[in-house]
Amino acid sequence: VVDLYFVNLLSFCSSAAMLEREGVDFDVFCDQAEKRLKNAPDALRLAAKRMRQLEDYAHQPVATLKTWRNFWASRIPYLANAGLPEPRLAKFAVDILDKSGAKDPKLAHSDVTRIQELLRFDRVHRYAEEAAQTGAGSRDAGGGVDSPPSDDAPSQKILPTDIDHPLFRRKP
Repeated sequence: VVDLYFVNLLSFCSSAAMLEREGVDFDVFCDQAEKRLKNAPDALRLAAKRMRQLEDYAHQPVATLKTWRNFWASRIPYLANAGLPEPRLAKFAVDILDKSGAKDPKLAHSDVTRIQELLRFDRVHRYAEEAAQTGAGSRDAGGGVDSPPSDDAPSQKILPTDIDHPLFRRKP
């Protein structure tokens, strides 16, 4: 839970110069942040429920990888052209989304909870980069998903019990 404060601090610090330049009153910002953050636990519960399914990120997405990528990517030129500090958080977010499949035409419309493939399970999606360089996707030798499966390939469901991670290990 402590890291949630840090993530919010990152967001505020990366936006502070823009807020100051646009004349946003700090108390108004805090009031709006408080209203938004009150919904965070419920939003996380819904995301966690969706993530546990690990089946179909494209089914009824709440917000897609592409939508979030477009949001963050659009901030980069705005911040750069406004003479504001380097948009590090926006670039970081775009990188996370790209490595989760946001540039892959088959995955771009997946729900943003697909970022767990990278952040939770350490599966880097490189299809878009490799396809641009070689003209085709490939499979990662380490078992991570690098390209979308072909339409005729059987889908493989990954369950938490299949993952060797301390979070999913049973206590003796």
